[in-house]
Amino acid sequence: WDDGAPVFFASNGRGGEQVALLSGGRLYLVTLTTMTLSGPIAVPFSNHGTSLDFLDGYFLVSEANTIRVWFSALENGALWDALDFFAVSVTSTNVVGIKVVRERIWVFQSQTAVVYYDSGNALNPFLPYPGSVMQEGAVNASSIGVLGEAIYWVGQDNQGRHRFVSATNYVPTVISTPPISFALASYPSIDQIEVLTYEQEGH
Repeated sequence: WDDGAPVFFASNGRGGEQVALLSGGRLYLVTLTTMTLSGPIAVPFSNHGTSLDFLDGYFLVSEANTIRVWFSALENGALWDALDFFAVSVTSTNVVGIKVVRERIWVFQSQTAVVYYDSGNALNPFLPYPGSVMQEGAVNASSIGVLGEAIYWVGQDNQGRHRFVSATNYVPTVISTPPISFALASYPSIDQIEVLTYEQEGH
């Protein structure tokens, strides 16, 4: 199933020797020791996956049209338990996508964002970081990018306004100029927008 969206990649490195791919909402694994591809991996979704990342030995996948973010067995992207997810309940909208930055999981919803961290709890390690709720959601999972220790995304507030936003310490800053924000507002749809980040000559 090809949903036309970008493919997401993550690896557990030497801890598990696996590269995970999220394509068309389904999860696949490349075992690096044998260079074999397996999948789709059985993840207990009700819907399909929307984004993929990795933190502290866990693969993380956000699920479409829900408030759930799933985490794999430790250093094993082939094993997913039906109880191994955290529900983003500090705000009310569905999860759009996730991105790991500086040992924190940035969880984007359609109108808000909140940051989670690894608490070390054996049953459900991931908890919301105090004071990290931001009133700036994301358009989709591919509208979120990272450069260095900063995160950038196409923001969306509760009035449906779009603009380019960046943050480092849980305080979103609008970085698009008024003409760019006006251009975003003029498009009939930005559902398939993709953010890419790069640095040139210090900028």
